[in-house]
Amino acid sequence: MLKENIMKINIILIVAIAIISFMLTGCGSDSNAERPTPQVSFSIIAAGQNPQSGTFENRKIEIFRDQESLNLSLSKYLQLLSEQHTIDFTSTQAVLINIGVRDTGGFSVKTESIEEFPSYIKMKIKITKPGQNCTVTGALTSPYEFIEIFSTKELIFEESLEIDQCI
Repeated sequence: MLKENIMKINIILIVAIAIISFMLTGCGSDSNAERPTPQVSFSIIAAGQNPQSGTFENRKIEIFRDQESLNLSLSKYLQLLSEQHTIDFTSTQAVLINIGVRDTGGFSVKTESIEEFPSYIKMKIKITKPGQNCTVTGALTSPYEFIEIFSTKELIFEESLEIDQCI
């Protein structure tokens, strides 16, 4: 009987040690948590509050993979292209972010960062909206941004909304 009790205690100890060891391995530091996410370089091609063509569009995100379609879209937003913005689409892509027609001023869109992951890149976009304390124009606006991204990986988008309190 004493041997049986000792065996039971040994089994319980072994199981307890195994459980504690398993739990402690989950508490170790995550090597990925300490490393910042790599950033992808980008530049603003054009940005504004209204398309110069006077034609307002609904909210949209458009990805350009060739020069012709980029130029066509840019011509709707900028009446005078002082010089054509040429992109090497073998290593770069362009994106239009248009938050659509708004009935007042005070709205804006801004690319905050572009993060690189193994099989895609994430574009973080911040949309700003005027709060109730803001004085804004009564004109229609359609804030937009054309961005050149120095990567050809698949894009996903993350949007955030900030309300400007104008205090």
